[in-house]
Amino acid sequence: MTAWAFALSALVLGGPVAAADGPAEAAARTPRLYTPRLYTPEPNPDALRQILDLAKAGQYRDAARVTAMVATPQAVWFGDQSPQEVEKLARDVVRDASRADAVPVFALYDIPGRDCSNYSAGGAANTAEYQAWIDAVARGIGTRDALVILEPARSPCCPRTADRTTPRARRPPPGTPR
Repeated sequence: MTAWAFALSALVLGGPVAAADGPAEAAARTPRLYTPRLYTPEPNPDALRQILDLAKAGQYRDAARVTAMVATPQAVWFGDQSPQEVEKLARDVVRDASRADAVPVFALYDIPGRDCSNYSAGGAANTAEYQAWIDAVARGIGTRDALVILEPARSPCCPRTADRTTPRARRPPPGTPR
């Protein structure tokens, strides 16, 4: 650890360090904060193929850029899997992330009626199906750490509830927190 990094960490961790101590002695007494890394999922096979094609074509700079992108931590998206499939996939991801001492990020995208603008067909058929799907993701994550982003592309133009099977009388009034 460089002297400036040591001084900064001592300041951030809350206290002066005795001037007689060297960085190694002071660092041994300073509690370490655990900062997990974010998980980097397995790269898409098409991205790997693109890297290879770029390298074969002598476009090494572009190949390096795509390599950097696939080596960057990113969310794992789930959307159209059955509850059984998504539970297994989530379990596999948290297991792999745990082995890498990292925290996975999940982007969950299966809300009923998600195709408000005709660009992303699919999603659960109704609220009960969606709840079963979300519960399956939660079972897959289990007790491990994970960051979960719910419905990142949910359009504000969509109706408050897009579940066409829930009678209007049972839908919560607009502005009601769920």
